[in-house]
Amino acid sequence: QAKAIFKNKSYPFTKLLNQNEELTSVFDVDSLPNNYVIDQNGKLVFTQYGAADWTSPQVTELITGLLAEPGS
Repeated sequence: QAKAIFKNKSYPFTKLLNQNEELTSVFDVDSLPNNYVIDQNGKLVFTQYGAADWTSPQVTELITGLLAEPGS
């Protein structure tokens, strides 16, 4: 499902789909879905276990702020 969503829409950020489960051990994933936002410096700035509400005020503010940073 995620592939289809990303294929039909353009997003200004990198998407990682864990098809080979390589990231499972890196992020210690034990449930699905898991959502992570990593800033341009490689710092984990948001984690949501379970479905994320990407339209919530908190998440919208976080993403907007990250996109406004120099180098974004």
